[in-house]
Amino acid sequence: MGAPLTIILIAIIVLTVGWSILHIWNREIVVFERGFSYREGSQTIFFHYEEIDALRMRAERRAYFGGLLRRTIYRFTVHTLAGETFTISNLYVRVAQLGEQTNQRVDRVLIPRFERKLTAGETIPSASRSA
Repeated sequence: MGAPLTIILIAIIVLTVGWSILHIWNREIVVFERGFSYREGSQTIFFHYEEIDALRMRAERRAYFGGLLRRTIYRFTVHTLAGETFTISNLYVRVAQLGEQTNQRVDRVLIPRFERKLTAGETIPSASRSA
């Protein structure tokens, strides 16, 4: 009875550590004054805030075990002018602060862009784009 239980316990530990390494290791976002870098694994992509067309933010409060465990799940979806889309989630450290900083810096670019479009009589993209 002890051997199968030991094997199951070791398998759970190994799977948990493996999942953590695969999903959290080597992920990084560095915020700069004019843009940020987004790294996942060995791939690093640099973005200027001017390249961003939309930033969708979502926070969801979840409770587990009858409310004993609570956590907030963050999801930031970035759309670029080139049509690229990527998502920043809780897999990144301090994702709430990251989203707030990115939002403030992107707003500095988007608000004047939208004001110019409104002044010129152009339409502004709706928030209905899927996030």
